[in-house]
Amino acid sequence: MHDRLTALLAPVAGLFEVDSVEAMALRILGAGLVLLAAFWISGTTQRYLVRRLQRQDTGDAQAIHTYRQIVQAVVWVIGGAIALHTLGIDLTHIFTAGGLFAVALAFAMKDLAENLVSGLLLRLGGEIKRGDVLRMKDGEMLDVHIAQGELSDSGNASISPVAT
Repeated sequence: MHDRLTALLAPVAGLFEVDSVEAMALRILGAGLVLLAAFWISGTTQRYLVRRLQRQDTGDAQAIHTYRQIVQAVVWVIGGAIALHTLGIDLTHIFTAGGLFAVALAFAMKDLAENLVSGLLLRLGGEIKRGDVLRMKDGEMLDVHIAQGELSDSGNASISPVAT
């Protein structure tokens, strides 16, 4: 049995720094448990976010779906990285390249990220609810979406970023 397991794992054994088949099996089990925990954390966080958003306003389905996908992606990326580290794969170079990519992406998407966070804070803050009319110097705010709001100025509708 031990020889068959060793032969089965031989093609991928070069990726890991493992002394024995038993140690490799324990690392695979640990990585599986990390992924199971990431699945649970992702689901729990998404359910909490949906309940909170539906309690604050009528529950814009598009906004809830977008925020759920963002939470799911963040949790799965973190869980996947921890699982790969548990397996013994060195992620130093991947994180270095990812950090450089994140800086470039942050500069490119600064305004979008600012508007997404502002929209989420407006929804979770509870000060503004669906149907409220806000009077602004540029007109009245008709509706707040994920990253932009609808403004009306003398009957002319326009779209404006939430963060402004």
